[in-house]
Amino acid sequence: MLIILLLPVTAAAMTAKDDYSDAFKLARMKSAIIDPEKAALPDRFDIRSKEAVATNDQPSTGESATGGTETDGAAAAAPAKSGGLPEFTLADLESFVKRSEDGNFMISLIELFYSAGDVEVRSVLNGQPVETVAQVVQDTVNNPNGTRLRAFRMFMQCCAADSRPVSIAVEFGKTPSPYKEMGWYKLVGTMDFQTENGIMTPILKLKEMIESKEPDVRIQ
Repeated sequence: MLIILLLPVTAAAMTAKDDYSDAFKLARMKSAIIDPEKAALPDRFDIRSKEAVATNDQPSTGESATGGTETDGAAAAAPAKSGGLPEFTLADLESFVKRSEDGNFMISLIELFYSAGDVEVRSVLNGQPVETVAQVVQDTVNNPNGTRLRAFRMFMQCCAADSRPVSIAVEFGKTPSPYKEMGWYKLVGTMDFQTENGIMTPILKLKEMIESKEPDVRIQ
């Protein structure tokens, strides 16, 4: 009897797609308008985090991660501000985030979303060339001229039940080029931040949208 029960369960586990359905994602997108300045900021998605330093090139002598942790015993070069924290600068961004061969900062969509909630980070990122990989859908949040899409990734902190899409606006400046709804794309452009409907909104001013494969690593 146990074997009879295990066979269909095992078969289902081996053949089921390890992802949310498009219908589930779209339903979540319709109900998700998240304010980065009010959302809890997970450390793992903080551009300033020590983890970011560990996974990219190490800071040069004299640079340090947030919180004043020194590298190779050198004193932090960034000027201190109120509270003793060093000011976040372009040099810090260069240290923590890798660039592509074309010179774009390679930043996850989750980090781009949460950067809107950090005054210093968004000040440094504003106008910088970036690239990220995400799914795209029609923008129904704030798109009066029909020139935007929304790029999103699913974010899960605990389990599938609490998963939600995290998204940013993608501004074409004209009618968007033909695209596949829910398709995966590499998005290249410059970052902008605007207050829209009372919310600080991260906007990617698009230069190039290239069809891409779904990343192997899922956001959890």
